Amino acid sequence: MTVPPTDPRPSSAGVVGVSRRLLCGLLVTILGGCAGGTPRGASVVPPTVPEAVESPVETTAVPRAAPGTGVETPTVERPEDASPPPAPETSRAQRTPPHPSPHTAPQTPEATPQTSTPGPRRFVLQLDRGAASEAIEIAVEPGRDAVELGRAVEIGGARLTAERFAARILLRESIEKATFRQPGFPATHLLVQRGGQRSAAWLVPGSPVLGRSISPVAYVELVPAVSPLEFLDLEGTLRAVYRPGPKILVEHRSGGRRDIIPVRVGVPLATSRPGYTLEVVRSFKSFSMDLGSGRPFDDPGGRPNPALEVRVSGPGGPRTAWLFALLPEFSREAEDAVARLRFIDPAAASRGGRADVTVVDSSGGTFAVFASVSGEFHRVDAPLRESVRIGDLELMFATRLENAQVVQRVETGPGGRPAVLVTWEAGGRAGERWVPLGVPQEIHVDRGEAIVARLIDGAPHGGHGLPGGERELPAGHPPVPPR
Repeated sequence: MTVPPTDPRPSSAGVVGVSRRLLCGLLVTILGGCAGGTPRGASVVPPTVPEAVESPVETTAVPRAAPGTGVETPTVERPEDASPPPAPETSRAQRTPPHPSPHTAPQTPEATPQTSTPGPRRFVLQLDRGAASEAIEIAVEPGRDAVELGRAVEIGGARLTAERFAARILLRESIEKATFRQPGFPATHLLVQRGGQRSAAWLVPGSPVLGRSISPVAYVELVPAVSPLEFLDLEGTLRAVYRPGPKILVEHRSGGRRDIIPVRVGVPLATSRPGYTLEVVRSFKSFSMDLGSGRPFDDPGGRPNPALEVRVSGPGGPRTAWLFALLPEFSREAEDAVARLRFIDPAAASRGGRADVTVVDSSGGTFAVFASVSGEFHRVDAPLRESVRIGDLELMFATRLENAQVVQRVETGPGGRPAVLVTWEAGGRAGERWVPLGVPQEIHVDRGEAIVARLIDGAPHGGHGLPGGERELPAGHPPVPPR
């Protein structure tokens, strides 16, 4: 398999916040109209192979030799998101992202606009390391392109400072071999092909930002190397996950435990963590949404789109989350500081859903691959730089770096996005990283768990849960509408 490398990491590393302006632009393209031009009832119809892409923004790859490796490493430009141009009106949504909330108020006629002085635009720099969380609030007055901040916090044994804000940052990032004494991380460049579609991504084992790749081809997760006993347990769990029957997979952040919970509506469902329970409030076979009222319903004539409304009770109190079997990128809001939730429906996936792949990292040159492809479960070994076929899916682990780092090249100018420059100090080392709006960054201050930095709109929130206002998604995932 010859696949040209593209984005060197699940781009815009993640998690893109979406304003109502961007949502309107998105719906203009999808539906042919936003407020006033949107049909009252539109079905949410996932494509047979979902239209998710690894990068939520267009990227331009430029081959670049990684220092000391002799391996070409792509460099990626991340321009500012732009609202799509209007498209001709259509009577039915063919590819509308699922709306995760049934509580959207009905649309009402717009009031006559009144002249007022615009207030400052507010951002939050969210910093998470394990269970520790810190937030720095930032207010930018209208017309200001740069603001000096100088605000510091301590988190996980490191001191991080938000040095300054810039309104228009153009960011190029590449994954390269880390320099001497630089705390890096292992990274693997994976190429995937299926049915004429191709994708490529850098994956970091166990990383909250770079550990997963979602493309139209496959959902791929790279997990850290495990002991032989843990390996057998992982294989048994994954085989059970893809047996017939809808189920919720609960992946605990602490200890790596996985719970498999059969879907039962209206019954409290216990997990292996005391005090952390789930309850399926509603189940949908073909999730659709009335765009006038924002209320979800089962469309008897729609294509399969299995979804669950789930009530989660845990340390942060009860909350409601939505899970989508064929569109796992829209299930990100179900994550919290305790666990990650996924809705698995093997029957729906067997009818054309993307492949689901779990890879165990290896420094020895051969990766263990577990894959569910068209409803069939497979277990294969994949040597480095060799193409492996699993059903109609083809994989190749093209490159592996033992000690990698993310290298940023920054410019300012039109088309850029808001960003904050963050500097860090820990253990006698220091460094800096730009954190653009909607592009989460992992800051490796030592060999331990990375600090995840996100610049978002809205108020600060507690850890891995997502805030109100503009929300975020994981690396490479498309946006979801605001509540």
